[in-house]
Amino acid sequence: MCYKFYGIYTIINIIKYKYKFIKKLFVLYTRKDDKLRKVIYLAKLKFLVIEFVNNNILNNLIKSKYKINHQGVVVLVKKNISFSRTKDDFLNLLIKPNNFILILDRINDPYNLGSCIRTAVAAGVNILIISKHNTVSLKNNIVHKVSTGAIYKIFILEVVNLCKIIKVLHDYNFFVVSTTILNSKYTLFNFNFKNYNLLAIIFGSEEKGVKKSIQDKSDCLIKIPMLNNCNSLNISVSNGIFLFEILRQRNYS
Repeated sequence: MCYKFYGIYTIINIIKYKYKFIKKLFVLYTRKDDKLRKVIYLAKLKFLVIEFVNNNILNNLIKSKYKINHQGVVVLVKKNISFSRTKDDFLNLLIKPNNFILILDRINDPYNLGSCIRTAVAAGVNILIISKHNTVSLKNNIVHKVSTGAIYKIFILEVVNLCKIIKVLHDYNFFVVSTTILNSKYTLFNFNFKNYNLLAIIFGSEEKGVKKSIQDKSDCLIKIPMLNNCNSLNISVSNGIFLFEILRQRNYS
């Protein structure tokens, strides 16, 4: 069994960072432009197997419930490819100063996960922790395409039990914040994030938010104030608002 990835920029990044896992590259023989030439050039530098095919073959390779634009290129990668790191690597990274961690629980939409990863990298997050259960796979091509390469620029750890990870973070003196849509003593705009050099922010699913068991182990709950009887936002939107407000407070105020 192989995983299939598609799209010019997604495949360029896979060739750059994960080429050892690539089995074969399929390229549309009728497409001849600079972007595709770059893919072919990089593939040849890594001595990858390239097969030039027609559009029907590419379409058959990536049948999906989502609307797909393969952009004339599909790559097969080995099943054992991984985008997550080990817990030992994680613990070694925690000793560094000014770590900024994003924790995502039960994000099952690939567009939302890809967008959250892209935003996290842009906002200065250097560690992403995601739950393994009820979360879309990091091997989903849409996650890679929407993240526009950000997935390769951030340390990612997949875990089974987020409550245990919060215990580890507390042992390393992290201040852990859970986001909430319920009433809270603190809102995003009246909390001073500059007081905390080691910070972890937790987001839950759009439908259910952060689990009660995780909230109970957090240091505080913070909500985004909203008007006109709105009580929730899309996860990728609220993620962006939160992270960039933290970036503003810690670096520009």
